[in-house]
Amino acid sequence: MIDWKPINEKVDGEYLDNVVGIIPRHNYITGLKNYVLATLEQLIGNLSRLNINDDMIKFLCSSLYSVAQRGSDRYFEVIKEVHQIACIEENLEDIITKIKNTYQNNTLTDPEAIILSEIASMNYNEYLMKGDYQRCDYSAMLTLSKLAYQIILQGLDRYVDHIEMFVDTDGLLSSWKLDYAEKKNDNIWIEWVALDKVDFYYSIYHTNCGGLSENSMLDLASADSVAEQFEKEDGRKTVSYNMPFKQYCGVIEQEINEIIQLSDIKNKPTQHLMWYDMKKFIKENKIRFIEGTFSFNKMLQDLYWPRNLSSHGEKIMKEQYDKLVYYKDRQLFELISCTKLQLLGKKFEPILPDSE
Repeated sequence: MIDWKPINEKVDGEYLDNVVGIIPRHNYITGLKNYVLATLEQLIGNLSRLNINDDMIKFLCSSLYSVAQRGSDRYFEVIKEVHQIACIEENLEDIITKIKNTYQNNTLTDPEAIILSEIASMNYNEYLMKGDYQRCDYSAMLTLSKLAYQIILQGLDRYVDHIEMFVDTDGLLSSWKLDYAEKKNDNIWIEWVALDKVDFYYSIYHTNCGGLSENSMLDLASADSVAEQFEKEDGRKTVSYNMPFKQYCGVIEQEINEIIQLSDIKNKPTQHLMWYDMKKFIKENKIRFIEGTFSFNKMLQDLYWPRNLSSHGEKIMKEQYDKLVYYKDRQLFELISCTKLQLLGKKFEPILPDSE
């Protein structure tokens, strides 16, 4: 028997997660907008789980994108598909007629559909763009899904060309600002404004540098949050370059020491190697790294002297700091992470079929 109530009052919040699965608050069958809200609730619920079902996430994102593009036509196709799969007793045409007559005003506006299309495609592309040594950024996908959900739940009848979203610790969507447009724009620029800088940068390293240790990712995130101040040209005095320089170099030294231990070589060192001994050992034993646009031996040599200065409390000049940034911008930490993961024989799920 079909439940025609638009809202499931037993669900407190966006969804209920039980043994059966994710139960949405809105009823799929009570109009196009409620279908979208229910699907977003399913998506939010699945992305909030500890164990992510990637096939389900991709299916839900694809469903949202399809209905955003095709509207009611796709919605009623879904109704027909569900009716056939679920073997519902009620006559299909009677169900469709009731939806059209009773819930004809429960639909998406064009501005809502554009935002839904943009966010659904962004989430789906997270899978298409990832490599074997990268994680999907489920936290960002969850935050974006909540943004779409809140905008559609509250309603939007004006076109938008820019959304500024303010995100706090653990991807918490704090607020957002819409920049309205006079005419339709099929592409919307969504700007992520991080209120917790360390958390923001940590999430980037967790996604793209999963081979690094937890401590290394936290150190890099802390250094990035300080380094961000150097990019501001507002006349303020910046902090010393020493702190981020020391943290970046400390991570390089620690992680390369771990790579040495993972490498298939004889006579591995029995203790942590300091920078000079480390670069010498790397060169003499021909330790191999995943190739980038620079030589690891040259990088270690270039940073050796300023690293030595910073370790003894000497001032790091901008030119010396910029040399480190040069390598960082050329994916230094991503390459270190990939090298470790390759040595460990580890890849992050899901692995795309053509990369297996």
